Amino acid sequence: MPDTVSPSVLGILLIGLVAVLAAPMRAVLGRLGLPDVVGYILLGLALGAVDWRFRLLTGETRHGLDMLAAAGVVLLLFRAGLESHPAKLMRQLPRASLALLGNVVASAGLGYVACVWLLGIGTIPAVFVAIALSATSVGVSLAVWREAGALASEQGALLLDLAELDDVAAVFLLAVVLALAPVLNGNADGETLPQLLVAAGWLAVKLTLFGAACLAFATWLERPLTRWFARLDNDPVPIVPVAGIAFVIAAISDWLGFSLAIGALAAGLAFSRDPERVRLDAGFDVVSRLFVPFFFVGIGLDVAVDALPGALPVGALLLAVAVVGKVAGTALPLACGVGGAGALLIGVSMVPRAEIAMIVMDRGRALGDWAVPPGIYAGMVVVTLGSCLLAPPLVALLLRRRPPPG
Repeated sequence: MPDTVSPSVLGILLIGLVAVLAAPMRAVLGRLGLPDVVGYILLGLALGAVDWRFRLLTGETRHGLDMLAAAGVVLLLFRAGLESHPAKLMRQLPRASLALLGNVVASAGLGYVACVWLLGIGTIPAVFVAIALSATSVGVSLAVWREAGALASEQGALLLDLAELDDVAAVFLLAVVLALAPVLNGNADGETLPQLLVAAGWLAVKLTLFGAACLAFATWLERPLTRWFARLDNDPVPIVPVAGIAFVIAAISDWLGFSLAIGALAAGLAFSRDPERVRLDAGFDVVSRLFVPFFFVGIGLDVAVDALPGALPVGALLLAVAVVGKVAGTALPLACGVGGAGALLIGVSMVPRAEIAMIVMDRGRALGDWAVPPGIYAGMVVVTLGSCLLAPPLVALLLRRRPPPG
C-alpha cells in the first residue's frame, strides 16, 4: 500500500465502496430470487482475496471494519427482537415445542456428531458448529412465502413462531458456550468439573440479573424514554436515541460475557412491547442498510484464503447435515398436526443458515483457533451460501405444488 494512503483513508474508501455496491447488488439478487446475504459474503471473499494478494488492509483498517461489523450484529439482533412478540411466542410454545425441540436437537446433534466422528475436530469447535446449525434464517424463505401470498396462513404463522424460537434458543446457547468454553479449553488437570460448576452458577446469576434489568426497563422505562426522546426531537420515531439504547444494552451484555448478540436481542424484545414498534422498525431500515452489510462482508473477509481448498468438502458435509437436521427435525414432529406436505414445506423453509449461525461462528472465531479453526469457519461460510441458494427454489416448488390452506 502506498505510504501516502493512510489506513483511515483506505477504511473510508472501503466503506464507500460497500455502501455504493450494496444497492445494485440487492437489486440484482432480488431479481434472481436470492438473498442479499449471498452477495455481501461473496463481496467479502473477493476483498479478502485481493488483500491476500496485495496486503492492502492494515491492522488499523481491519479494526475499523470489525467495529462496523459489530454494529451490524447489534442491528441484526435488535431487529430480530423488534420483530418478535414475547407474549405471543409464549402462547405458541405448547404447539411449537415439539417441532422446536426436534429441529434444534436434530440439527445440533447431527452437527456435533459429524464434526467429531467424520471431521475429527475437537469438542469445543464441534459445539460451536452444533449451536450454529441449530439456528435458522427464515427471512430467506419468507420472501418466497410472501410472494406466493401464503405468509398469512396458519402454516406461515407457525413457521414464523418456530424461527423466532429457534433464534432465541441459539443466542441463549451462544451465551452459555461463550462462558463455559474458556474453562473447558484451559483445564486438563482434572479440576474442570468444579470450575465448570462455578462458571455455570455465575453465568446463571448474571443472566438472571441481566434479564430482570431488561424486563424492568421494558416495563417501566422503555415507553416513557421513547416518548421523551420523541418530544425532544419533535419526531414520532426517534430512531437515533433508540438505536443508541440498543448499543448500550448490547455493550453491557458483552462486558458481562454474554456477547453483543444476546444484549441486542434483549433490547429488541424490550422495545417490541411498544405499539410504535412497527413504525420504529420501518425507520430502522435506513440505519440497518448502512451497517448490516459490513457484518456479512466481514464474514467473507475473515475467511482465510489458504483454508478455502479444504472448506468445500467440509462445507458440503455440514450443508448435508444442516438440510437433514432441519427438515427431519421439524417435519417429523409436525406431520400429525399440519400433514406431511405442510410439515415438509415448513422444514425446508427452516433450512437457510445466515445471520444467527454466522454470529455464533464469528464469536467463536474471536476466541481463537482453539474454538473455531479457520477451516471450520470457512466451511460454515459454504453452509451459509449453499443453504441460502438451495432453500428458496425448493420452497417455491413446494408452495406451487401444495399451497397451504388460508
